Amino acid sequence: MNRELAEKYLNNRAIPVEAEEVLRWFRTPEGEKYLLNKINRDASFLNNNGLRKRVPELDSGKMYESVWSQIQSSKKGKNIYPVKNIHWLEVFIKSAAAILVVAFASYFTFLHEQQKLEIVVEHEPVIFQTGSEENLVMRLSDGTTIRLNSDSELVVSDTYLNGTREILLNGEAYFDVQHDPETPFIIRGNQSIIEVLGTEFNVRSYPGHSNVQVAVVDGMVSFSRRGQGDEADALMLKKGQYGYLDIKTGRFETDDIAIENYLAWKNGSLGFDHLSLDKVCQQIYRLYGAYCAFEDNSISSLLITARFADPSLEKALEVIAMTLNIRYQLLENRITWSTPEQT
Repeated sequence: MNRELAEKYLNNRAIPVEAEEVLRWFRTPEGEKYLLNKINRDASFLNNNGLRKRVPELDSGKMYESVWSQIQSSKKGKNIYPVKNIHWLEVFIKSAAAILVVAFASYFTFLHEQQKLEIVVEHEPVIFQTGSEENLVMRLSDGTTIRLNSDSELVVSDTYLNGTREILLNGEAYFDVQHDPETPFIIRGNQSIIEVLGTEFNVRSYPGHSNVQVAVVDGMVSFSRRGQGDEADALMLKKGQYGYLDIKTGRFETDDIAIENYLAWKNGSLGFDHLSLDKVCQQIYRLYGAYCAFEDNSISSLLITARFADPSLEKALEVIAMTLNIRYQLLENRITWSTPEQT
């Protein structure tokens, strides 16, 4: 069995014939092991992010049994294909619901690859996940739209729209928050808290990274460190501003130069308008985590104007080198710029 096909099924991409193949594989010892590992990983995510207390009876073994019973039901002719109407997340939610008997509370609408899915959520967090080359667009029941970048996880609080609008982000996402003056929209990220009433902005908050980044497209955002009393020192970002939190030092940086580049993953383009190479390198570090070094300091003041559709680091370096007639060497996360050798 090709495990890529299983991932395709779990990410709501499989056609009915492929779904049947995956379901048959789930009945094999290898498929059972794969499914149980998948559920254990999701259960661990709740534990690692302090959400276990919200689902006190969570047990991956019981969840597995519940999901397995749904798979077995396919033998009796029941359609449980994920195509257009069921997603791995829904299976996860329903399996947890088998353990926790509670009343319906909130509704969320999930948009995936132009397909619309309504999910009825019971009193428990809702988890959205993306793979290494996957983006996900979702719309919450209050009208807020979120686009989740690759390798990211988003947890919607079990109390969403019940007095609060709170989510947990591990990764990167673009938010278009529905305005509600009575209920702030709160994002808890890597040692950070972002709070808004209604606005458009991008948040980059990957676990294990040394920084958190916020770029505001419209409205105003409160950006603060997580911890008692830190909210009083919140950084207020306006439209067209960018904020950077160094987690190790607790220091904030702000910028208003070419913030659209921090949305390159979403917009599919990257550009520089009459920027010096040292300023470009600052953005490259923030976007890709790569440092710049100059064999000749005069190179750092060279000005560049360029725009290209491929926002990858390799493409950016190629365009910069060609435009400025300089050379670069990329080793791990270090970029060394130099002038061409004279012949």
